[in-house]
Amino acid sequence: MRSNTGSVLISALMRTIICGKCEVAQDSSEFYKNGKGYWTRECKTCKAKRQVKWRAENREHAREAQRIHQRKYAAANPEKCAASQRKHYNANAAKLRQARRDYYWANPEAAREAVKKAYWANPELRREYSRQWRLKNLKRANRKRIQWGIDNPDKEKILKQQYYGRRKAWKFGNGFEKFSLKEILKRDGYKCHICGRRVAKKNLSFDHLIPLSRGGSHTKANVAVAHLICNVKRGAGRISAQLRLV
Repeated sequence: MRSNTGSVLISALMRTIICGKCEVAQDSSEFYKNGKGYWTRECKTCKAKRQVKWRAENREHAREAQRIHQRKYAAANPEKCAASQRKHYNANAAKLRQARRDYYWANPEAAREAVKKAYWANPELRREYSRQWRLKNLKRANRKRIQWGIDNPDKEKILKQQYYGRRKAWKFGNGFEKFSLKEILKRDGYKCHICGRRVAKKNLSFDHLIPLSRGGSHTKANVAVAHLICNVKRGAGRISAQLRLV
């Protein structure tokens, strides 16, 4: 029979492996196993040094490989990644905000492009974020809105007409659809539907073909470009939309 001392010695020898790189005898826990379950001939320390050296010599390739690995991991574990990101953000919120500000001021054009790209990719999320910001900063938002109207009078005029048209249609209960008056301008080519002449921005107005007071709706099909004076003369349907003023 084999003595206990001998078995302990054999087991101790079996757990000791000599590294083929640094040629130092180390415990088997300092080595990895390959796909077949065998110990590798390179210890963990030597492998780590070799990987550091390779990454330093092939920086771009290493970064791309890391990005691919991160994308695959995120696709396979979305909830775990989201929780990890929230935890990291909550722990470093002030630092991350400052880093974003520094990046923005250092790269304003790239930052604007990134914001535009994110907005068009997630319009609903961006609108909700804007709404929450306005609720938290109401006075500041109002000041910015008023200043924007002073700086852009033509655009402000179109937005006001758009708002009042929807509000009036809602008040009469005629129904309305959400659309931009810029679409109407593009469709009609800045031409008055009453006299047929081109409309300057200072004389611009929008006319409901069937007046709201007579059951018309605030929809694309019922709204047309008109001179302000033509619109006033036509009134609430006194002159048919098909007729032309001389």
